[in-house]
Amino acid sequence: MNSRRVISRLVGWLGLALAFGVGGVSAAFAHDVREMTVDARVHPDRVELVIVVSAHFAGVILDESGGGPAVTAETFAALRPRLEKKGRELCVLRSAGDGERVLPPVGIDVVQGAQDEVMFFVGYGPVGGEALNLAVPLLDRIDAGYLVSLRVMDAKRRALGAKPLARGDASLTVPFAAGANGAAKG
Repeated sequence: MNSRRVISRLVGWLGLALAFGVGGVSAAFAHDVREMTVDARVHPDRVELVIVVSAHFAGVILDESGGGPAVTAETFAALRPRLEKKGRELCVLRSAGDGERVLPPVGIDVVQGAQDEVMFFVGYGPVGGEALNLAVPLLDRIDAGYLVSLRVMDAKRRALGAKPLARGDASLTVPFAAGANGAAKG
């Protein structure tokens, strides 16, 4: 899959997310600055992540010591290239089972919401294994108390798995039927 196709799909998904629901998520982040939500959609030919963090958490992503720059409407444009680079490292996806491999990100977009929340749209290639392991290694490098709400769905939005992640327990493995991510087909 070429990067132009991935970015095109991410931009399309961004439009749908903004129109149908991520805006509703933003109000929650105005009050919960230490939480990240990760919604993963597993398609037969790709995996798409939507990651939403507060402006405070975005600063922590930029500087894991907690002294990161404030990500505000005024600073977002200047910080966006750094956020894109760090956004590629937020989640580590592995095709688990026979022939385990790390899935590198193939596209990313970062936007800022109405309440200064930061949204990362990250695309990956196909899983191609018996399971998908999704980890957020950042949680083990920053202060305790930061949380990730992770939800994994297939292409038809059927739940494949969900888990709150925290320091010391920062990953989830989702098995697929028949070893060929059959649960994700469709």
